[in-house]
Amino acid sequence: MDHYERSMRLASNIVRQYDPNAYILASFTSSWADTNGGFSAKQMMELLVNFGNAEGDYRWGIAAHPYPQDFWPNLWEHDTQATYSENAKYVSFKNLEVISDWMLRREHYYKGQEKRILFLSENGANSMDNSAKNLQLQAAAAAWAWKKTQANAGIDGIMWHNWWDNPEEGGLHLGLRDQNKNPKPSWYVWQAAGTSRESEVLDPYLSTIGISDWGAIHHYVEKTDAEFMRIELNRNTTSGMTCQFQDYSQIYTVTANSDDPQIQTVASSQPLSSNSNVMAFEYQSNKNLDLQFFFTDPPSENLSLTSSLSATTGNEWKRVYVNIAGMRAITGAFNNAGSKLRIDPGRGWNADNTLNFKIRHLCITNGGVSDIDAQGLNAESAIQSTVTDDTDRGVYTIRTTGTDPGVYSNRLRANLSAKADKLLFEYQSSSDVDMHIYFCDEATQYRMVQPATLPATNSWKRAVVDLSPVIKNSGWGFHGDYLRIDPGYNSGVTFKMRNLVICDASFVSEYPLVLDNRDTHDLVFSRDSRAENADGTSDSAAPLQYDGWAISTIGSDPFVLTNPLMCSLNDEASKLHIVYKSDVNISPLELFFLDPMTQTRAKKYYDVMPATDEWKHIVIDIADMRREFGWGYAGNVLRLDFANNIGSNIRIQSLYINDSDDTCDNAEEFTDLHNTWNMFGTTGGVNIVSESPRPFIIYNTIGIPVARVTVEGRKFVPLPRGIYLSHGKKLIVN
Repeated sequence: MDHYERSMRLASNIVRQYDPNAYILASFTSSWADTNGGFSAKQMMELLVNFGNAEGDYRWGIAAHPYPQDFWPNLWEHDTQATYSENAKYVSFKNLEVISDWMLRREHYYKGQEKRILFLSENGANSMDNSAKNLQLQAAAAAWAWKKTQANAGIDGIMWHNWWDNPEEGGLHLGLRDQNKNPKPSWYVWQAAGTSRESEVLDPYLSTIGISDWGAIHHYVEKTDAEFMRIELNRNTTSGMTCQFQDYSQIYTVTANSDDPQIQTVASSQPLSSNSNVMAFEYQSNKNLDLQFFFTDPPSENLSLTSSLSATTGNEWKRVYVNIAGMRAITGAFNNAGSKLRIDPGRGWNADNTLNFKIRHLCITNGGVSDIDAQGLNAESAIQSTVTDDTDRGVYTIRTTGTDPGVYSNRLRANLSAKADKLLFEYQSSSDVDMHIYFCDEATQYRMVQPATLPATNSWKRAVVDLSPVIKNSGWGFHGDYLRIDPGYNSGVTFKMRNLVICDASFVSEYPLVLDNRDTHDLVFSRDSRAENADGTSDSAAPLQYDGWAISTIGSDPFVLTNPLMCSLNDEASKLHIVYKSDVNISPLELFFLDPMTQTRAKKYYDVMPATDEWKHIVIDIADMRREFGWGYAGNVLRLDFANNIGSNIRIQSLYINDSDDTCDNAEEFTDLHNTWNMFGTTGGVNIVSESPRPFIIYNTIGIPVARVTVEGRKFVPLPRGIYLSHGKKLIVN
């Protein structure tokens, strides 16, 4: 696998010298988690991710071959090992959502920001003997494959194999035409797919499959294993050392009294997801040391990892991430309950008791790091209170029934970055509340913050709680951590909360929105670019100019979501600007203000997007929806529904929110609304200057975001050599 990855990296480095937009694709069969005596496709894909994390990431993607398990055309019956589980043995047309979900996990993105390409480059259904029955089944399989592909945003393209029945393929009949080049029924399915005739041609095959609508073929992917795991030390297994544990601070303190100190961990209680391959912890040490992890019993030097740790000063805690993917793949560690590690905190201390080492929050996670975590409350965890969740409006109502009420939050979905140290929320309360927020696992006064008293209010008020003191002192903020929120000490209080988010609490007056290719439905979505000369004439040799997004609707419910807001909007930012072209009237344009995604949080805007073949700039006032739902916090998402027009073509050049009603006749003018900023490319990156806090997104020439920053003053963004675009400017980095 090491040789394969090196070959991919070498090919990528060579090819991208000639085409900076090129992608290197790794080719895999339908054996998803089935090792069959070697590596499975899933293991190899995860190893590629971990190679990138360890050695520097580069743009690679996947060319998958999801052939049916046994080449029967009616795969919905015969592909018994293509289950809807993240650990399915096979991925075929039957369960494409499994590989799509894998591609959509943020920890698998290129540098955590850009979804990798997934191209179904070789796949087809076998019509067996080309009898009338099997031709019908092959056509139904083709319809199934198309509908599955369109419904899974992790898939970027599909190519059928083969165009005709190749007599050299061992008796397989995979073609859309027979050996005489006559079209089969599947050929007509492929011809109609993605056109206005799709439903007319594909829907008759519903009865062949035995279902009444295409929604029946789509499934959620079952997550079978834990995505994070706390690792505790077994203090009864020490050798050559002492180990003390402070319950209130969750800290292990190690003092070495030999030259080979060691300790074992407590056995794991459940299997760990194969996507969780990063061991994280924080430590203090009075000496430089090598912390060694053994993955087998008896321990073997060849099956261990060493993390070299530098000495710390004062009360400084250092956070460490250790990639354990290779050891997990070789040893099978944590694939089952009962796994243990042996940890050796350095060697050669000559029994002089001079090593003092503290470690806290030792855990295994997916390694993702986030600036934002949208929080929810776990209603079933309520203590001396009742909690109801108004799922239509995103409101939690806590009614206290005792003098020590509380409720736990959901667990963090990724490790928090250092800047994510504030808890934002909006509240209503029937009386003044002295809130306490505890940082679990240990709900004690040592792991608690108490914000200022929240006054009673019948209207929604914003609260900002500084979490940084306890985050710093207790090491809280890892994947899987959670909070306990206590709304005072009185019974009979009604306390409502909404829009809970952990972030840096920054607010901006203008924010550019980015459409997200992970979340689309009934449309084909792509970045839109053009090659033009200075005079506007087309030229294939001219540099690519970023031009927004191209959307073609292929179903009756077309919609796309934006990326989450990376910072919150101030109260005045209530105007949604869209610069677009469309060959049909989009009426109504329906906007969903998420989360949650319910009809209650949607509003229809009629006659705001008429058909136009020239760039048109419209402004939609969203102040009422922002007030009603408190929408506009970091982590919030906007969904755009483009009416029920099938076969329409829409281009969006710009999408942003600010506090201005101004529109422009020239579509280029929108990029410089206040003339208070500037940006330019230079050697090694891009310089940005802004008089006030302002978000910037920098794109490469195929329209993929490569950097997102909010700038006040001056900031240098390091980037590789190339051409980039942002706010209508071309940026050349040498």
